[in-house]
Amino acid sequence: TLRDARHWRGLSYEVYTGRGWSLSDEREEQVSAGEPLLLAQAESQMQIRQTVHWRYDNRSTRYTLGFPLLLDHPVTAYWRDRTDLVRVTALRQNQYELLSRHSAATAQELRTATLDSVHPAIKRRYLRLPATLPQRVRDLAQEVAGSQPTPYDQALALERFLRQYAYSLEVPFPPEGADVVDFFLFDLQQGYCDYYASAMVVMARSLGLPARLASGFLAQEADEEGVQTIRQINGHAWAEVYFEPYGWVEFEPTAAFTSPHAPRLEEETGAFVPQLPEAAPE
Repeated sequence: TLRDARHWRGLSYEVYTGRGWSLSDEREEQVSAGEPLLLAQAESQMQIRQTVHWRYDNRSTRYTLGFPLLLDHPVTAYWRDRTDLVRVTALRQNQYELLSRHSAATAQELRTATLDSVHPAIKRRYLRLPATLPQRVRDLAQEVAGSQPTPYDQALALERFLRQYAYSLEVPFPPEGADVVDFFLFDLQQGYCDYYASAMVVMARSLGLPARLASGFLAQEADEEGVQTIRQINGHAWAEVYFEPYGWVEFEPTAAFTSPHAPRLEEETGAFVPQLPEAAPE
């Protein structure tokens, strides 16, 4: 449903360095007004029409609910390969219209997805982890979700586990040389969206689930006319996990915000949630 479109998506990051995220080389393509973007095929998608008004900075990035299908003005699309869209930019203008798509796959559908059916190119790109990743991160992911029966249930278990961590904007930087995710999970044990999303993506990859970090803005409650007001403070990051043949699905591991999978977390994954690891003394 439209309620599950909880993020205005700007771009995704795929390279985890241990200290943060970076982008690999991209293919740049000029796309005419009204020309469809050739996204990878995916089942159980809904389409959403949007009109966007920029009040202030009129930035070039095109933020969309889900993935853009076509826009009413010329844009530049950036791809990781032929159909793996990274982001879309355009000349600054204060109003534009677009059509996007967003996953409408049900829990039952997502539970039919298997890792064996994922294309090798997606696995190569979205399972990469640095050799320096501490083993205890992999061990924790296995403890939290390794026994779950399907990739989707594993992702749900990771999301639910991470939502136990305290949300805070007032946190110190990781020590020099520390792995960011390891520091968040075992030492800091509090943080904001970048920490949560990074932890979920890294833990998912360690279990063989193709995953990446996406960034943009949190969707807001619409008024009676269906208008959302998005402010800079709504900037956000979240996790995306790939399920064949349904494509990329959003997850919200950050404790302060509602997950599109919230009812499933409570009703379908059981009551057991592994406890947080014991934090190191300060």
